[in-house]
Amino acid sequence: MAKTEGWLYGSRGRLAGAYIRKDPYRGYVISEITRQKDRKSESQLRQRMFMATVIGAYKYMKAVCSCSFEGLAPGFPSMCQFKRLNLHMLRQRVAIAEANGGSFSDAGPFTPLGCQRLVPQPYCVSQGTLPGVGVVLSDADPGRVRIPAVADNSYGALIDGYGLLRGDRLWLITLQGAAPDRLQCHIGCIVLDPCYADGLQAPLSVPFVGADGRINLPSPLNEGPCVRFDFREGTLSYGYETGTVAAAGIVVTRRGGSTAMHSTCQLTVRGATGG
Repeated sequence: MAKTEGWLYGSRGRLAGAYIRKDPYRGYVISEITRQKDRKSESQLRQRMFMATVIGAYKYMKAVCSCSFEGLAPGFPSMCQFKRLNLHMLRQRVAIAEANGGSFSDAGPFTPLGCQRLVPQPYCVSQGTLPGVGVVLSDADPGRVRIPAVADNSYGALIDGYGLLRGDRLWLITLQGAAPDRLQCHIGCIVLDPCYADGLQAPLSVPFVGADGRINLPSPLNEGPCVRFDFREGTLSYGYETGTVAAAGIVVTRRGGSTAMHSTCQLTVRGATGG
């Protein structure tokens, strides 16, 4: 498609396999006439299902994914990157499944056409240069997400264990529900900056998890629904009272002036529900 000017300016209709029309801005546009492809072919249906899956996921995780790609502006550029990466991921999963003798459905689940259901897939939700915080989903405790490699129950241990800094933000993304087709997306933000009630900073040696399972001395910048934490034997764990965790991930964000740095995060998916 292209703008027309010069000897074509003012033309309308068909011309040598193209169509010329007037656009709303008083210019003229020339478009190549192509044959309509079969929208019900297998490749077309697959592409539409991939798109429905990715767009549905972005809708639920937009609060993070619209601004979690380092070097890209928030909004449309970040959304395009999310779509590009995750469409590629789904195509790869299908290709691997079929190369191993499986079928298209073995790479699922996918969002059915005509709805916006959230389904668990290993979505790439952020890209950047900060160190990441890994998570583990255990069948022994299906309702919780584990953060291993934490020496003790303190802010400092969590920061040191993953090479972070005071003030870094942890965005907890949790896809959890009573059934794989009824998932909820919980997004919470924890700022690694313990503060007393009067607003003064507390030392990083204070406990991270309080006796009631809540964040101890939370920063006033924390966001999101209430999440219950626990610390046992070098592992932090958290979860919501909404069923089995189907997928989860943590995005680290560090703000510096007008820019922000992020970690690279791909959601960890539970095998039974992730296909």
